[in-house]
Amino acid sequence: MQPSVRDEIWIDLIRKLYPVTGYLRVGVGLASSAQHLGLVDAPVAILVEAEEARLPALAALVEGREGWSLHHAVVAESDGDVVFHKLANLNESGLVSPDRLRRLWPNLGLVEDQNRQTKSIQT
Repeated sequence: MQPSVRDEIWIDLIRKLYPVTGYLRVGVGLASSAQHLGLVDAPVAILVEAEEARLPALAALVEGREGWSLHHAVVAESDGDVVFHKLANLNESGLVSPDRLRRLWPNLGLVEDQNRQTKSIQT
């Protein structure tokens, strides 16, 4: 989801009051640019994405930026084993079962359930 003009105004105001020193984004998704992520001036950025297929495109965002890194991980409350639900709409893939989402999204299709290791934010 791209920030709206109203969001960008608030983000700019907050940046003036509290300059960005670092940024953590879990679930980067299909971000096509640093500007899309709202990270143009971030000196440090940690980007985390669970979908392996998205990593090559996201690597281009990090390339050549000192202090920026990209990680392939599923983030949860604690380290451990979980079932990761890979859905037909990759934007909705995650730890929430598609059965729990079907009332909101009846046609949401499950591609596969994967056993994955999680990492906590602290890790």
